[in-house]
Amino acid sequence: MGFSGFRVPSSMFLVSSQFRRFVIAPSKLLQNSLDLSKTTIYRTLPVKQITKKWISLADYDLKSAGLMLQSRRYLYVTFMCQQSVEKYLKAIIAETTDRPPAYTHNLQVLAEITGIGFTENQVELLSILTRHYINSRYPGVKESLSKSLTSKVANNLFTETKVIIRCLKKELKMLTR
Repeated sequence: MGFSGFRVPSSMFLVSSQFRRFVIAPSKLLQNSLDLSKTTIYRTLPVKQITKKWISLADYDLKSAGLMLQSRRYLYVTFMCQQSVEKYLKAIIAETTDRPPAYTHNLQVLAEITGIGFTENQVELLSILTRHYINSRYPGVKESLSKSLTSKVANNLFTETKVIIRCLKKELKMLTR
């Protein structure tokens, strides 16, 4: 059984038993990523400013997730949590590669690019948030997903998102010294 009652397929990650860390398996999505280096923001701003923009957007999204939780709009809690984590991962990618991040919303792919070792629970959270983000955009699936999200599940996902965001902030702080 996965995090918050959701099952995560074992094919999503490989276990390194020596370190008890989880490494996300390579994805074909990396091969299909668009090159964003020609977009205006990447041609005109230094990397540090781009990183700050990603962080600013990510913090706004996390605050929005909290507001959605207070107003009991649980589907949008998970949507905004995914967006916040995505933007922190993209900030790390921009900072470490000096290139635009992959054009994907798949948190596992972005996490793989960062090279950060995530715990089993963190990998599971990335998978859950990605599925919720993608599924929340399609009629029919959106309605059933919305009905399945309880206050407890949304609270757990929000809390765990804040934990992973704190870890990503620490990574960024070490990178920007």
